[in-house]
Amino acid sequence: MNITGPTPRKFRGTEKTETLMIGEDGSGAHSGAKIQIGASFDDPNNPCISYSCYDTGFVAVVQDCPKQTWCAEEDRVYDSKKCCYTCKPNCRTSPVTVTVKYNGCQKRIEMARCVGECKKTVQYNYTLFQLTNSYLCCREDNYEFREVVLNCPDGSTLPYRYRHVTTCSCSDICQ
Repeated sequence: MNITGPTPRKFRGTEKTETLMIGEDGSGAHSGAKIQIGASFDDPNNPCISYSCYDTGFVAVVQDCPKQTWCAEEDRVYDSKKCCYTCKPNCRTSPVTVTVKYNGCQKRIEMARCVGECKKTVQYNYTLFQLTNSYLCCREDNYEFREVVLNCPDGSTLPYRYRHVTTCSCSDICQ
């Protein structure tokens, strides 16, 4: 897109025109258009750039994406302009091997626990009269009961029932 400023502006004494022209080279969505002074428009080829029209010409505004960290494309949540993104919360189940001991009997089993990061927010605390950080915690969302057979020192067995985490989600403010 060819953006021109001073050339198409016209001045008559102290009177200025109220529009600026965008180059007529045929490129871009706004090519050959007159843009009102004070108006802005997005770059059709880059969602992170917009232009503002002033009586002195056009100013390119590049959107900054603070604290943007890398994550896979499928884990990205883009803003309304499709420029900046945040990563989906990484809260999930993770296997852990534990030894269950009950009434002198035991067995090593694989269980699941919740791990990962959740959204951090800043809120105004009216009691403390200041901003405070709040964090959502990665916690158990659903579970199922499972049964295992524990081995006892005398050669006998003992049935044992436990809660097995099946899904986790970001919920509740962490204490």
